[in-house]
This record gives sequence, structure tokens and C-alpha cells, in this order.
Amino acid sequence: MLAALRKVAPVPNDDELIVRANGAVQAFAGATLALGLYPRVSALALAGSLVPTTVAGHGFWSLEVPTARKMQRVQFQKNVAMLGGLLYAARDTSTSRS
Repeated sequence: MLAALRKVAPVPNDDELIVRANGAVQAFAGATLALGLYPRVSALALAGSLVPTTVAGHGFWSLEVPTARKMQRVQFQKNVAMLGGLLYAARDTSTSRS
């Protein structure tokens, strides 16, 4: 699925490096968000990481098998819901740290 992203963005050819970097961003930003350290920045980093992950990993529109399409659509919708929560957290100004 990274090939699809390469059509619209300058993504390096090393798939393993991309997946590891994405995992590192998600782990670090998730930990800092959970700890309340720079929650807005952490939420934005997670949101930015979630978009290409969702497009690359849950492309239900390209599947022919109805059950596989349905499962991927559910995962896509779940990620979109998480994206909404992350964007809400990113705009939350009630915290003293940013």
C-alpha cells in the first residue's frame, strides 16, 4: 500500500524504514499524550501519522471481495473516528501546557 502513497507524496523506497519511523512516532507521541506532556503537539503528531497509515493500510475502495471490503471499511472508519478525537485534543486549550 505504500506504493499508493508514493504516487501522491515523496515517500522513500525503504518500506521497513517508513514503517519503523511511523511506529516510533506513534509510540513516542502516544506516550507523551498519555503523560500529558505537550498534549496538543502530541495529538497533532499522532493525527499526522494516522492519515497515511489509514490510507495505506485500509484502502477498502480497492478491494473486490465484499467481506474484505467491509472489514477494511470498518477499520478505516475507526481510524477516522480516532483522527477526530486527536484533532479535538489538539484544539483543546484548557490545558496549561502546549
